[in-house]
Amino acid sequence: MVEIMAIQVQRPQWFVSHAWSEPVCKFLACLEQHALVRELSSSTFYWVCAYANNQHSVDEDIKINPRSTSFYRAMQMSEGVLLVLDSAGRPFERIWCCFEEAILEATEAIEHREGNWSRRRLLLDVGATDTHDKAHVLTDGLAGAESRMIGIIGLHHKAARERHFPLDLLEKGLKVKIEDAHVTENIDKVRILNSIALSRLETCDFEHLQSYPTGDPNFQRVDEALHSHFALASWYGFVLQGRCTELLATAIKADVGRKIVQLSLTGCQNFFDHELDVLIQSLPSELRVLRLDLGFSGLETLDMFTSSVQCLKSLVQLKLRFTGSAHFRTAAGLGVAMREMENIMYLELWCAEL
Repeated sequence: MVEIMAIQVQRPQWFVSHAWSEPVCKFLACLEQHALVRELSSSTFYWVCAYANNQHSVDEDIKINPRSTSFYRAMQMSEGVLLVLDSAGRPFERIWCCFEEAILEATEAIEHREGNWSRRRLLLDVGATDTHDKAHVLTDGLAGAESRMIGIIGLHHKAARERHFPLDLLEKGLKVKIEDAHVTENIDKVRILNSIALSRLETCDFEHLQSYPTGDPNFQRVDEALHSHFALASWYGFVLQGRCTELLATAIKADVGRKIVQLSLTGCQNFFDHELDVLIQSLPSELRVLRLDLGFSGLETLDMFTSSVQCLKSLVQLKLRFTGSAHFRTAAGLGVAMREMENIMYLELWCAEL
């Protein structure tokens, strides 16, 4: 298909991950909304398997090692991945989709282990349509016009744009279990799971493997990384709807390999001190970087930092922004906690009244 539309090889800018189960019109609506939100030009190239690969000979590309396929290469060349969810959230049940999201999490984890906190990473955006067939997109960070605004204003606009995203679909990401994911050809599942369990295995050795190590610890690590990613993506919506965040907190706490947490609750008026306490208590013990944007929220104090300091002792960077929170009174609790946070090298606080 791509050969018909283009006269030369095209470099993908966004890799699309989906389950091939949604109506084409809804799939296109998500791509159009994504391009609109990201302000992408008409010459932006999306990599979609159905059109980028010849489906009559796709078996030739699904090689013994999944990390040597065109799928993997296209993802590595892209700016990010757009995960398109159908009305049943089926991508969370399909092993190729889980593998594609797992690659993102694994790449980020390796960079963070090596201390590359600021290195460019692949972005993960999520698109879906609601019950009225309107497309919504959750973006990984600010997008389009939002990125040109003053930080807190951009975050406020992002929150308003994303508040109607169908949260029930995103919540399905908290139940991903890659070992139980479905696949059309069982040999693909064997190869994908072996590429996760035996990541250092040479490609030539994959050919002889007809099974995978059941219950391998790496499968659980992938599950935990994906659970925590979608827990963070769901947190704003849960608080906005007044839902208990215990499920999200459990998912984040379990991801012991997570080194960075960035979360914006800008404009969430019902995010109070108790909600911040729950969030801090959920942080993994080896967390290195924490950024919380809490502007225009219901926050009053930072007293919870004193009681939760054990969760913060590994922090190297801490960024807190509570600009415009009308009821905010004191940050004294953070000052007390800082005495025990011996690894902190960078502290950033935004607390101006607007």
